[in-house]
Amino acid sequence: SDKKDYMIKLYVKEVCERLKIKETEEIFELSVYVLKRVSKLDTPRRKKLKEGFVLLCANYVNKKNNIDMEIIETKYIEKANKILLELLHLDKSFNLDKRYLLQRKTPYDHIKKLKLSDEILKETKDFIDFCEENDILMNHTPISIGLGCLYYILMEKKIECDINVNITELTMKKIYKELKEILN
Repeated sequence: SDKKDYMIKLYVKEVCERLKIKETEEIFELSVYVLKRVSKLDTPRRKKLKEGFVLLCANYVNKKNNIDMEIIETKYIEKANKILLELLHLDKSFNLDKRYLLQRKTPYDHIKKLKLSDEILKETKDFIDFCEENDILMNHTPISIGLGCLYYILMEKKIECDINVNITELTMKKIYKELKEILN
């Protein structure tokens, strides 16, 4: 297991150097702890997902030590954060303080800042809640879920609207098609 720890530390060092994050022993230790726990789960071990865990560990340590760190949210970080939160929920011996974890934006957070009528916002929020309660769109990021649900509402009401946001129209159309198949 010492060899595995060493290999993880080398990987963490490489990620920290590449992303210009100040390496600390605390980040190394937390990353080894988290990556070893996560490796026991049945999760895809994509390199980017592993990188997401390292970034979350660095963010956690820096937050705990009152050091500002900007973290760019990607779907890998979202997925890693989701897995980390599930792990915390399932394994009570996994001792991380939730206050220092990445606070996840909800799908609704991504649409409430758009200039929409109160009626459309409420319908979209209700639809997002429905999707979440029924585990629909679980493998999408919060921004994709929020904007995909908005797109669905607009299409169903036949409302033309140019949604100028950080996801492609192709993604919104894919989610729309997925929702149509599930709901019909």
